[in-house]
Amino acid sequence: MKKIGLAVHNIHEEYSIELIRGVEKYCSENDLQLLLFPVNAQKSENHGFEYRAQSIKNLLTPENVDALILSSGTLSSFITKEEFIEYVKTLSPLPVVSIGVDVPGVPTILSNSKKAFTNNIKHLIKKHHRKNFILLCASENNYDAVSRKQWFLETLESFKMYMDKTKIINADFNKIRAKNAINLYISKFGVDFDCIVCLNDGMAFGAIEALTEHGIRIPEDVIVTGFDNSKRARFSEPSLSTIDPQISLQSYMATQVACDLIDGKKTDEIYYVEATERFRVSCGCVKGRWLLSDSVDYYGRRHNFSKKSLYSLVHSVPNIVNTELYALHQLIQNSLAIVSLNELYRLISKYIDRTSLEAMAIFTYDKPKDYLPDTTSFKMPHKVKRVFVYEKLNDKNINTENKIFNPYKEAFPEDTFKHYYRKLVFYPLFESTYQYGYIIVPLENHDYLFYELILESFSKEITASIKLELEQEANTILENKNSRLIEYNTRMATLSTTDELTKINNRRGFTIEANKLLKAAKSKNRYGMILFCDMDGLKKINDTYGHEAGDRAIIAESKILQNISRKSDVIGRFGGDEFALAIEGMDKKSFKLLEQRIIEESNTYNKTSKEKFKVSISIGAAQYTPANNDLEKLLAIADKELYKVKAKKHKENK
Repeated sequence: MKKIGLAVHNIHEEYSIELIRGVEKYCSENDLQLLLFPVNAQKSENHGFEYRAQSIKNLLTPENVDALILSSGTLSSFITKEEFIEYVKTLSPLPVVSIGVDVPGVPTILSNSKKAFTNNIKHLIKKHHRKNFILLCASENNYDAVSRKQWFLETLESFKMYMDKTKIINADFNKIRAKNAINLYISKFGVDFDCIVCLNDGMAFGAIEALTEHGIRIPEDVIVTGFDNSKRARFSEPSLSTIDPQISLQSYMATQVACDLIDGKKTDEIYYVEATERFRVSCGCVKGRWLLSDSVDYYGRRHNFSKKSLYSLVHSVPNIVNTELYALHQLIQNSLAIVSLNELYRLISKYIDRTSLEAMAIFTYDKPKDYLPDTTSFKMPHKVKRVFVYEKLNDKNINTENKIFNPYKEAFPEDTFKHYYRKLVFYPLFESTYQYGYIIVPLENHDYLFYELILESFSKEITASIKLELEQEANTILENKNSRLIEYNTRMATLSTTDELTKINNRRGFTIEANKLLKAAKSKNRYGMILFCDMDGLKKINDTYGHEAGDRAIIAESKILQNISRKSDVIGRFGGDEFALAIEGMDKKSFKLLEQRIIEESNTYNKTSKEKFKVSISIGAAQYTPANNDLEKLLAIADKELYKVKAKKHKENK
């Protein structure tokens, strides 16, 4: 059976989702296997740690896939076209098909979008009489962004209209950056525009959020248009006017061409797919009373939703989403004190049983490999170890029998899964700048954001357990050394239990100290409380003032909690803005007094800090006794109580 590889930038982005759907469709119709590699764009170091996913590029070999489809338009977002072409050459002799960027000697699928995009701008000017535009674009290295920007400016010039440079804004095809850019523009110049043209749908949704928060009506005051015709564009409020580049059709055609390459058939150098305009509510062409209308085309013809589209919308996945996320939440909660990989594997298998995932395989290197942001390549070891396999269809047996193999010659051993899976996604195991291996799971037909979230969470949990085991091994060796080495070991242990930002216990440190307190409480017949806390509105602080302000807010939360705590109390940060406390001797009455002290400390900070943001903290509590002192269960109870508090605050603030 032929294996078709698809390399994309992130799984959850709308563009990638549409590409996956097109390849899936062709593979399903022609009995092919799809292997999905979210390798991310080269030189994406400026976007957090996205570059780390590039480690799995090493699996793109002729031994692992018969042909490879590249999401070239997104994978080349941060490099020049010439640099991308050089990268594609390194994949030889693997048969390659490019989507979005024409690569010499490689069959390429392109969207012929110029006419549709130009018609969109003409439509805004002639039908809706818009004159004052903002253009949200992307990096000058991005081929699509440069082309669309040029078409936009040429169309304006044909109407003798010209753009102020301050109104051409780079938001890197990113929703949050687009929202922040529009907020910043309005704060500087006010609303001196009547239309925002965005070069992808994600930026359009960000612009709409910013306008809505300022009370600006869409489309009455400002029209917003996008580019991509993502699924959300059809069902958002308001529905988004956009360009449909027929992304799924492009990837469907690319898969067909990939099969021709495998079969040795002659292929053309470039294949074109015609883009179309989709005018909807965000430009005023679709009215609220047109319940079944999806969009209007350039000639004013209505296009209605298909029965399949409406069925998909009505039978969407809210219940599945809740089930999957709650199961993931429980996995994370239960692994708070995990120090054993075998115990973590048991929890993962229980998680898989409760979700739509069918299986999982985990592969690790002998030791972590450093992958720094300023490096351009990562060399995967030639020896990789299969350490965990779990399948629902295989009598639910956990397989932790280690098997060593060469990943360049086989992405995974043939006997890994007992059942055949038509679609598989690969994801790296990483922590900070270190690579630990990779994960494989079957790809199911639901929201691909699940895969990004689930696999990211698994990556963190697995690498944390590996780190702890490595630390324990190192500690055993160090304990047999001289006093100088023992002192060094003590410092390392402190670092492993201390949160870097707040300098208090991290999750592991809290777990160790809180368990000591609970053990002592049981032996001395004492009671107390476990508290679970988090800050209200951290996301808003990050979005409005930046992540540095968010860090200062987290530090402030830490200091407030330290101020109201005694030396005998245990306090720790669990990540993000979540904290936990273990307090001996506390009952419901003293808990109420503590809540009041936290409010007072928060108010004092807000009055004296000179920060633009305000802090407040929500708390959930669980009573422990000599008979009820299981830390994991107490944390779970406190977390549920915290959720109730947050829900009540949210309701009161509406």
